[in-house]
Amino acid sequence: MEVQFRTVDLVVLSLVFSFALLPGLFRWFTQRFSLSYSNQLESKAGSGRPFGEWTSVPYKYPHISPHPKGRVEDIDALVYRPFKWGPHYNVTMDIKSLNFAEWFELDREFGRYFKIRKRRIEENKRRILRVLGDRKWLDIQGKTIKVRGAAPAENKTNGLAVVELLNDVVDYLCQRYPLNFALSSSERLVTTVNGEQRSYSIPSREAKVDEETAKDLLEIAALLTQDDLILMQEGSDGRYYLQGGIMCNAGSWRLQDKIGMHLEDIHVSGHVPRFREKLKVGMEKFFQRLSVDKPVSRCNWGIQQVPENHDQEDVDAEELAWSTLSLGKEEDFGSAESNHQRPDAELESLRLRVERQTLRRLPGSGTVIFGIRTYFTPVADIKGEDGARLRSAIESWPTDVATYKGWGGELYKKLVALLL
Repeated sequence: MEVQFRTVDLVVLSLVFSFALLPGLFRWFTQRFSLSYSNQLESKAGSGRPFGEWTSVPYKYPHISPHPKGRVEDIDALVYRPFKWGPHYNVTMDIKSLNFAEWFELDREFGRYFKIRKRRIEENKRRILRVLGDRKWLDIQGKTIKVRGAAPAENKTNGLAVVELLNDVVDYLCQRYPLNFALSSSERLVTTVNGEQRSYSIPSREAKVDEETAKDLLEIAALLTQDDLILMQEGSDGRYYLQGGIMCNAGSWRLQDKIGMHLEDIHVSGHVPRFREKLKVGMEKFFQRLSVDKPVSRCNWGIQQVPENHDQEDVDAEELAWSTLSLGKEEDFGSAESNHQRPDAELESLRLRVERQTLRRLPGSGTVIFGIRTYFTPVADIKGEDGARLRSAIESWPTDVATYKGWGGELYKKLVALLL
Protein backbone atom coordinates (compact mmCIF):
# COMPACT_ATOMS: atom_id res chain seq x y z
CA MET A 1 0.00 0.00 0.00
CA GLU A 2 1.38 3.38 -0.97
CA VAL A 3 1.71 5.83 1.88
CA GLN A 4 1.27 9.50 1.06
CA PHE A 5 2.43 12.32 3.33
CA ARG A 6 1.00 15.77 3.35
CA THR A 7 3.41 18.72 3.51
CA VAL A 8 2.34 19.45 7.08
CA ASP A 9 3.19 15.84 8.07
CA LEU A 10 6.68 16.22 6.63
CA VAL A 11 7.23 19.44 8.55
CA VAL A 12 6.12 17.82 11.82
CA LEU A 13 8.38 14.80 11.27
CA SER A 14 11.34 17.06 10.48
CA LEU A 15 10.80 19.04 13.67
CA VAL A 16 10.54 15.89 15.79
CA PHE A 17 13.71 14.49 14.24
CA SER A 18 15.59 17.77 14.79
CA PHE A 19 14.57 18.07 18.43
CA ALA A 20 15.63 14.47 18.99
CA LEU A 21 19.10 15.27 17.71
CA LEU A 22 19.50 18.58 19.58
CA PRO A 23 20.65 17.17 22.97
CA GLY A 24 23.36 15.10 21.32
CA LEU A 25 24.50 17.97 19.12
CA PHE A 26 24.55 20.32 22.13
CA ARG A 27 26.65 17.88 24.19
CA TRP A 28 29.09 17.43 21.30
CA PHE A 29 29.43 21.17 20.75
CA THR A 30 29.90 22.09 24.42
CA GLN A 31 32.40 19.29 25.01
CA ARG A 32 34.35 20.24 21.90
CA PHE A 33 34.32 23.96 22.81
CA SER A 34 35.11 23.32 26.46
CA LEU A 35 38.02 21.04 25.60
CA SER A 36 39.37 23.53 23.08
CA TYR A 37 39.07 26.43 25.54
CA SER A 38 40.58 24.35 28.35
CA ASN A 39 43.55 23.39 26.19
CA GLN A 40 44.00 27.02 25.22
CA LEU A 41 44.10 28.07 28.87
CA GLU A 42 46.56 25.34 29.71
CA SER A 43 49.07 26.26 27.04
CA LYS A 44 48.36 29.67 25.52
CA ALA A 45 48.18 33.25 26.65
CA GLY A 46 45.81 35.81 25.18
CA SER A 47 48.11 36.45 22.19
CA GLY A 48 48.44 32.76 21.32
CA ARG A 49 51.98 32.42 22.71
CA PRO A 50 52.77 29.59 25.14
CA PHE A 51 52.40 30.55 28.79
CA GLY A 52 55.62 31.69 30.43
CA GLU A 53 57.36 32.52 27.16
CA TRP A 54 57.92 36.00 25.79
CA THR A 55 59.55 37.40 22.69
CA SER A 56 60.58 41.04 22.84
CA VAL A 57 57.97 43.28 21.21
CA PRO A 58 59.18 46.24 19.13
CA TYR A 59 57.15 49.06 20.65
CA LYS A 60 57.52 52.82 20.35
CA TYR A 61 56.20 54.62 23.39
CA PRO A 62 53.88 57.57 22.77
CA HIS A 63 55.28 61.05 23.20
CA ILE A 64 55.19 62.24 26.81
CA SER A 65 54.69 65.97 27.24
CA PRO A 66 56.38 67.82 30.11
CA HIS A 67 54.15 68.35 33.13
CA PRO A 68 52.26 71.66 32.71
CA LYS A 69 53.34 72.83 36.18
CA GLY A 70 57.02 72.42 35.31
CA ARG A 71 59.07 71.66 38.40
CA VAL A 72 58.11 68.85 40.79
CA GLU A 73 58.32 71.33 43.68
CA ASP A 74 55.44 73.34 42.18
CA ILE A 75 53.04 70.42 41.67
CA ASP A 76 50.28 69.88 44.22
CA ALA A 77 49.46 66.31 45.21
CA LEU A 78 46.40 65.03 43.39
CA VAL A 79 43.19 64.53 45.33
CA TYR A 80 41.62 61.07 45.22
CA ARG A 81 38.22 60.24 46.71
CA PRO A 82 37.51 56.70 45.45
CA PHE A 83 34.85 55.86 48.06
CA LYS A 84 31.32 55.44 46.72
CA TRP A 85 27.86 55.94 48.12
CA GLY A 86 26.26 52.95 49.82
CA PRO A 87 24.27 50.98 50.65
CA HIS A 88 25.68 48.38 48.25
CA TYR A 89 29.32 47.30 48.39
CA ASN A 90 30.58 45.91 45.09
CA VAL A 91 33.68 43.74 44.78
CA THR A 92 35.30 44.62 41.45
CA MET A 93 38.75 45.38 40.04
CA ASP A 94 37.43 48.81 38.94
CA ILE A 95 40.13 49.24 36.30
CA LYS A 96 40.52 52.38 34.17
CA SER A 97 42.69 53.13 31.15
CA LEU A 98 45.95 54.92 31.95
CA ASN A 99 47.56 57.65 29.89
CA PHE A 100 51.29 56.89 29.55
CA ALA A 101 52.02 60.48 30.56
CA GLU A 102 50.51 59.74 33.98
CA TRP A 103 52.47 56.58 34.79
CA PHE A 104 53.99 58.27 37.85
CA GLU A 105 52.64 61.23 39.79
CA LEU A 106 55.46 63.27 41.33
CA ASP A 107 54.63 66.33 43.42
CA ARG A 108 55.90 68.71 46.08
CA GLU A 109 55.87 65.82 48.59
CA PHE A 110 58.71 64.13 46.71
CA GLY A 111 61.35 65.21 49.24
CA ARG A 112 59.47 63.78 52.22
CA TYR A 113 58.74 60.52 50.40
CA PHE A 114 62.40 60.25 49.42
CA LYS A 115 63.50 60.53 53.05
CA ILE A 116 60.97 57.92 54.17
CA ARG A 117 61.98 55.51 51.41
CA LYS A 118 65.69 56.07 51.95
CA ARG A 119 65.37 55.31 55.67
CA ARG A 120 63.30 52.22 54.98
CA ILE A 121 65.97 50.88 52.63
CA GLU A 122 68.76 51.61 55.07
CA GLU A 123 66.98 49.94 58.00
CA ASN A 124 64.97 47.13 56.34
CA LYS A 125 66.43 46.45 52.89
CA ARG A 126 66.44 42.67 53.34
CA ARG A 127 62.70 42.66 54.10
CA ILE A 128 61.40 45.30 51.70
CA LEU A 129 63.53 44.65 48.59
CA ARG A 130 63.62 41.20 47.01
CA VAL A 131 64.54 39.83 43.58
CA LEU A 132 64.17 36.19 42.51
CA GLY A 133 65.89 34.40 39.65
CA ASP A 134 64.46 31.72 37.36
CA ARG A 135 62.55 29.04 39.23
CA LYS A 136 61.04 25.65 38.44
CA TRP A 137 59.29 23.00 40.51
CA LEU A 138 56.78 20.16 40.29
CA ASP A 139 53.13 20.85 41.06
CA ILE A 140 50.85 18.33 42.82
CA GLN A 141 50.14 16.62 39.47
CA GLY A 142 53.86 16.20 38.84
CA LYS A 143 53.90 18.83 36.10
CA THR A 144 56.97 21.08 35.86
CA ILE A 145 56.19 24.76 36.41
CA LYS A 146 58.71 27.33 35.24
CA VAL A 147 58.83 31.05 36.04
CA ARG A 148 61.30 33.52 34.62
CA GLY A 149 63.10 35.62 37.19
CA ALA A 150 63.35 39.35 37.72
CA ALA A 151 67.05 38.71 38.37
CA PRO A 152 69.44 37.40 35.64
CA ALA A 153 67.67 34.77 33.57
CA GLU A 154 68.87 31.63 31.82
CA ASN A 155 67.53 33.00 28.54
CA LYS A 156 69.26 36.38 28.23
CA THR A 157 67.52 37.18 24.92
CA ASN A 158 64.40 38.24 26.78
CA GLY A 159 66.32 40.95 28.59
CA LEU A 160 66.57 41.64 32.29
CA ALA A 161 63.33 42.91 33.80
CA VAL A 162 64.93 45.22 36.37
CA VAL A 163 67.27 46.81 33.82
CA GLU A 164 64.36 47.39 31.45
CA LEU A 165 62.21 48.83 34.24
CA LEU A 166 64.87 51.28 35.40
CA ASN A 167 65.52 52.49 31.84
CA ASP A 168 61.79 53.01 31.28
CA VAL A 169 61.52 54.94 34.57
CA VAL A 170 64.47 57.18 33.62
CA ASP A 171 63.18 57.83 30.08
CA TYR A 172 59.76 58.70 31.46
CA LEU A 173 61.02 61.08 34.17
CA CYS A 174 63.35 62.92 31.80
CA GLN A 175 60.42 63.61 29.47
CA ARG A 176 57.73 64.33 32.05
CA TYR A 177 59.85 66.36 34.50
CA PRO A 178 62.80 67.67 32.43
CA LEU A 179 63.50 70.50 34.89
CA ASN A 180 64.25 67.94 37.62
CA PHE A 181 65.68 64.94 35.74
CA ALA A 182 68.35 64.91 33.03
CA LEU A 183 70.39 62.07 31.52
CA SER A 184 73.95 62.92 30.60
CA SER A 185 75.89 61.50 27.67
CA SER A 186 77.87 59.34 30.11
CA GLU A 187 74.70 57.44 31.10
CA ARG A 188 74.41 59.22 34.43
CA LEU A 189 71.06 60.51 35.61
CA VAL A 190 71.22 63.82 37.46
CA THR A 191 68.25 64.75 39.65
CA THR A 192 67.65 68.12 41.25
CA VAL A 193 64.68 68.41 43.60
CA ASN A 194 64.30 70.99 46.39
CA GLY A 195 67.83 72.18 45.65
CA GLU A 196 69.32 68.75 46.39
CA GLN A 197 71.27 67.22 43.53
CA ARG A 198 71.89 63.50 43.18
CA SER A 199 73.54 61.41 40.48
CA TYR A 200 72.92 57.79 39.48
CA SER A 201 74.69 55.49 37.04
CA ILE A 202 72.16 53.99 34.61
CA PRO A 203 73.13 50.81 32.70
CA SER A 204 72.21 50.38 29.05
CA ARG A 205 69.19 48.27 28.17
CA GLU A 206 71.51 45.51 26.92
CA ALA A 207 73.51 45.36 30.18
CA LYS A 208 73.95 42.01 31.92
CA VAL A 209 74.03 42.33 35.70
CA ASP A 210 74.20 39.93 38.64
CA GLU A 211 71.47 39.52 41.27
CA GLU A 212 72.95 41.99 43.78
CA THR A 213 73.32 44.64 41.10
CA ALA A 214 69.72 44.00 40.05
CA LYS A 215 68.64 44.82 43.60
CA ASP A 216 70.67 48.04 43.52
CA LEU A 217 68.99 49.06 40.26
CA LEU A 218 65.53 48.37 41.67
CA GLU A 219 66.44 50.53 44.67
CA ILE A 220 67.36 53.39 42.33
CA ALA A 221 64.04 53.05 40.47
CA ALA A 222 62.17 53.29 43.77
CA LEU A 223 64.11 56.37 44.94
CA LEU A 224 63.40 58.18 41.67
CA THR A 225 59.63 57.94 42.16
CA GLN A 226 57.05 58.04 44.95
CA ASP A 227 55.74 54.59 44.00
CA ASP A 228 56.45 51.14 45.35
CA LEU A 229 57.24 48.73 42.51
CA ILE A 230 56.28 45.07 42.08
CA LEU A 231 57.42 42.78 39.23
CA MET A 232 55.04 40.00 38.21
CA GLN A 233 56.18 37.23 35.86
CA GLU A 234 54.01 34.74 34.01
CA GLY A 235 54.65 31.07 34.76
CA SER A 236 54.29 28.15 32.38
CA ASP A 237 50.99 27.40 34.15
CA GLY A 238 49.52 30.77 33.13
CA ARG A 239 49.64 32.16 36.65
CA TYR A 240 51.46 35.37 37.57
CA TYR A 241 54.14 35.21 40.25
CA LEU A 242 55.67 37.94 42.40
CA GLN A 243 59.31 37.66 41.32
CA GLY A 244 60.66 40.94 42.60
CA GLY A 245 59.80 44.25 44.15
CA ILE A 246 60.48 47.03 46.61
CA MET A 247 57.80 47.96 49.13
CA CYS A 248 58.78 51.04 51.13
CA ASN A 249 55.26 52.20 52.03
CA ALA A 250 53.30 48.96 52.25
CA GLY A 251 51.44 50.07 55.38
CA SER A 252 50.03 46.70 56.37
CA TRP A 253 51.68 43.83 54.43
CA ARG A 254 55.23 42.57 54.02
CA LEU A 255 57.00 41.71 50.79
CA GLN A 256 58.97 39.02 52.59
CA ASP A 257 55.69 37.13 53.18
CA LYS A 258 54.47 37.35 49.56
CA ILE A 259 57.61 36.98 47.45
CA GLY A 260 57.40 34.00 45.07
CA MET A 261 53.61 33.59 45.45
CA HIS A 262 51.16 33.64 42.56
CA LEU A 263 48.23 36.07 42.47
CA GLU A 264 45.70 33.76 44.09
CA ASP A 265 47.94 32.86 47.02
CA ILE A 266 48.91 36.50 47.53
CA HIS A 267 45.28 37.52 47.91
CA VAL A 268 44.02 34.46 49.78
CA SER A 269 46.88 34.56 52.29
CA GLY A 270 46.04 38.23 52.82
CA HIS A 271 42.39 37.32 53.52
CA VAL A 272 41.05 39.51 50.72
CA PRO A 273 37.26 39.17 51.02
CA ARG A 274 35.49 37.19 48.28
CA PHE A 275 38.57 36.97 46.11
CA ARG A 276 37.89 33.47 44.83
CA GLU A 277 34.18 34.12 44.25
CA LYS A 278 34.39 37.58 42.68
CA LEU A 279 37.92 38.40 41.49
CA LYS A 280 40.08 35.32 40.85
CA VAL A 281 39.00 34.36 37.31
CA GLY A 282 38.70 37.90 36.01
CA MET A 283 42.04 38.96 37.48
CA GLU A 284 43.93 35.98 36.06
CA LYS A 285 42.50 36.55 32.58
CA PHE A 286 43.26 40.25 32.81
CA PHE A 287 46.93 39.65 33.57
CA GLN A 288 47.24 37.12 30.76
CA ARG A 289 45.71 39.53 28.25
CA LEU A 290 47.34 42.77 29.39
CA SER A 291 49.04 44.22 26.32
CA VAL A 292 52.07 46.48 26.09
CA ASP A 293 50.11 49.44 24.73
CA LYS A 294 47.24 49.44 27.24
CA PRO A 295 48.38 50.34 30.78
CA VAL A 296 45.67 50.68 33.41
CA SER A 297 45.11 52.13 36.86
CA ARG A 298 42.83 51.60 39.82
CA CYS A 299 42.44 52.88 43.38
CA ASN A 300 42.25 51.05 46.68
CA TRP A 301 41.35 52.83 49.90
CA GLY A 302 40.90 52.43 53.63
CA ILE A 303 41.07 54.32 56.91
CA GLN A 304 44.33 54.28 58.88
CA GLN A 305 44.77 55.39 62.47
CA VAL A 306 47.95 57.36 63.15
CA PRO A 307 49.66 58.31 66.42
CA GLU A 308 48.06 61.39 67.98
CA ASN A 309 51.10 62.66 69.85
CA HIS A 310 53.74 61.90 67.26
CA ASP A 311 57.17 63.42 66.96
CA GLN A 312 56.89 66.21 64.40
CA GLU A 313 60.60 65.83 63.63
CA ASP A 314 60.11 62.19 62.62
CA VAL A 315 60.27 61.88 58.83
CA ASP A 316 57.42 59.33 58.96
CA ALA A 317 55.49 60.52 61.99
CA GLU A 318 52.15 59.34 60.57
CA GLU A 319 53.41 55.84 59.74
CA LEU A 320 52.97 55.92 55.99
CA ALA A 321 55.52 53.11 55.62
CA TRP A 322 54.25 50.74 58.33
CA SER A 323 51.29 51.16 60.69
CA THR A 324 52.91 50.23 63.99
CA LEU A 325 50.02 51.76 65.94
CA SER A 326 47.48 49.47 64.25
CA LEU A 327 49.56 46.32 63.68
CA GLY A 328 52.45 46.39 66.13
CA LYS A 329 56.09 46.04 65.20
CA GLU A 330 56.72 45.05 61.60
CA GLU A 331 59.15 42.27 62.55
CA ASP A 332 56.51 40.67 64.84
CA PHE A 333 53.62 40.90 62.37
CA GLY A 334 51.67 37.65 62.13
CA SER A 335 53.60 35.89 64.88
CA ALA A 336 51.83 33.94 67.61
CA GLU A 337 53.67 35.98 70.25
CA SER A 338 52.25 39.26 68.98
CA ASN A 339 49.54 40.58 71.32
CA HIS A 340 49.43 44.16 70.12
CA GLN A 341 46.57 46.24 71.51
CA ARG A 342 45.34 49.17 69.47
CA PRO A 343 44.35 52.38 71.29
CA ASP A 344 40.98 54.04 70.82
CA ALA A 345 40.77 56.32 67.81
CA GLU A 346 39.83 59.98 67.68
CA LEU A 347 38.71 61.79 64.55
CA GLU A 348 41.96 63.77 64.44
CA SER A 349 43.98 60.54 64.34
CA LEU A 350 42.24 59.12 61.25
CA ARG A 351 43.62 59.32 57.71
CA LEU A 352 42.08 58.33 54.40
CA ARG A 353 44.74 56.08 52.88
CA VAL A 354 44.42 55.85 49.09
CA GLU A 355 46.63 53.59 46.99
CA ARG A 356 46.75 54.61 43.36
CA GLN A 357 47.81 51.44 41.57
CA THR A 358 49.11 51.18 38.00
CA LEU A 359 49.65 48.10 35.84
CA ARG A 360 51.63 47.94 32.61
CA ARG A 361 53.56 45.31 30.66
CA LEU A 362 57.18 45.90 29.63
CA PRO A 363 57.72 45.16 25.91
CA GLY A 364 61.20 43.68 26.23
CA SER A 365 60.75 41.16 29.03
CA GLY A 366 56.94 40.86 29.18
CA THR A 367 57.09 41.62 32.90
CA VAL A 368 53.99 43.21 34.41
CA ILE A 369 54.92 46.20 36.57
CA PHE A 370 52.61 46.98 39.47
CA GLY A 371 53.12 50.50 40.83
CA ILE A 372 51.62 51.67 44.12
CA ARG A 373 51.53 55.34 45.12
CA THR A 374 50.05 56.09 48.56
CA TYR A 375 48.20 59.28 49.53
CA PHE A 376 47.23 60.37 53.05
CA THR A 377 44.40 62.83 53.84
CA PRO A 378 43.04 63.73 57.31
CA VAL A 379 39.52 62.33 57.67
CA ALA A 380 38.56 65.47 59.61
CA ASP A 381 39.15 67.47 56.40
CA ILE A 382 37.04 65.07 54.35
CA LYS A 383 34.23 65.07 56.92
CA GLY A 384 33.73 68.76 56.25
CA GLU A 385 33.72 68.45 52.45
CA ASP A 386 32.39 64.97 51.67
CA GLY A 387 31.65 63.34 55.01
CA ALA A 388 28.21 61.98 54.12
CA ARG A 389 29.54 60.00 51.17
CA LEU A 390 32.49 58.67 53.17
CA ARG A 391 30.23 57.58 56.02
CA SER A 392 27.82 55.95 53.56
CA ALA A 393 30.69 54.05 51.93
CA ILE A 394 31.99 52.79 55.29
CA GLU A 395 28.49 51.81 56.44
CA SER A 396 28.20 49.68 53.28
CA TRP A 397 31.19 47.52 54.30
CA PRO A 398 30.15 43.92 54.98
CA THR A 399 31.60 42.40 58.14
CA ASP A 400 34.41 40.60 56.31
CA VAL A 401 35.40 43.78 54.46
CA ALA A 402 35.46 45.84 57.66
CA THR A 403 37.66 43.22 59.31
CA TYR A 404 39.99 43.08 56.31
CA LYS A 405 40.37 46.86 56.40
CA GLY A 406 41.32 46.74 60.07
CA TRP A 407 38.01 47.85 61.55
CA GLY A 408 36.30 44.68 62.69
CA GLY A 409 33.94 44.30 65.65
CA GLU A 410 33.65 47.22 68.07
CA LEU A 411 36.26 49.20 66.14
CA TYR A 412 33.84 49.45 63.23
CA LYS A 413 31.06 50.88 65.39
CA LYS A 414 33.44 53.44 66.85
CA LEU A 415 34.67 54.43 63.38
CA VAL A 416 31.13 55.03 62.10
CA ALA A 417 30.29 57.01 65.26
CA LEU A 418 33.27 59.32 64.69
CA LEU A 419 31.88 60.24 61.27
CA LEU A 420 28.42 61.25 62.51
